[in-house]
Amino acid sequence: MTSISIKSDAKTISLTDGSEPYHDGPLRIVTDGLKGLGAVPPRENGIDIPQQDGTWWPSRLTSGGRTISITGEAVGLSSIETANLQDRICDLMTRTLTIIIQDAHGRRHMSGWIAQDPEPFMLMGEQIFTFTLIIYCPDPLKYGDPVTFIAAGGMLHVENAGRSPSWPRLHADNVTSLSLTLKDRTILWTGSNTSLDLDLRDMIPSSGAVSGRAFKIPPGKSIIYVSANASKVSMTVYPAWR
Repeated sequence: MTSISIKSDAKTISLTDGSEPYHDGPLRIVTDGLKGLGAVPPRENGIDIPQQDGTWWPSRLTSGGRTISITGEAVGLSSIETANLQDRICDLMTRTLTIIIQDAHGRRHMSGWIAQDPEPFMLMGEQIFTFTLIIYCPDPLKYGDPVTFIAAGGMLHVENAGRSPSWPRLHADNVTSLSLTLKDRTILWTGSNTSLDLDLRDMIPSSGAVSGRAFKIPPGKSIIYVSANASKVSMTVYPAWR
């Protein structure tokens, strides 16, 4: 069974794929009503080679944002319940949304916003309520539940259980200096005796100053070498898939 939860700062809306016995009330995903969960194609194109067959390869291949389409329905609601549901659907507009997909892969999540009018609509004498959520996710990756690893013996043994590299988040307590090294990349931080939170995606520390080259956690297991004057250093990794 596939289920979807769409969370905002106001409400959570949940849908299922209707594979279980149906009863009045809950929101269901219509047949073929879930699209956009495959891999996002590359943005780059080959560049024509002058006076020669073929094209040049791009210097790298990258993906743009992801667009998800969710068409849902509800049957057997009262007119008041329908009116409230319409308001809830429309209230998702201009909010930051977290989309959680639960299926045979496990639980994976993405973040985005409503990109078009959901067009809530009543059919068959107000017996069937339908809507379509077009959600744009600027990050094309799908993420699993985060896992936190604690440094010991000057090392962080971390693991990305997904298939795509993922930006980690760092936390340290009572820290005055810190360096992290993964392969040929090193991050340096200095500051006062305080706690530190650092998302390596943007390299903006909660305090102090940071320098060096940020790194993603590749799929599989990795060792990060840690040199720190701190009571505790931990790293949170989000497994990622395309």
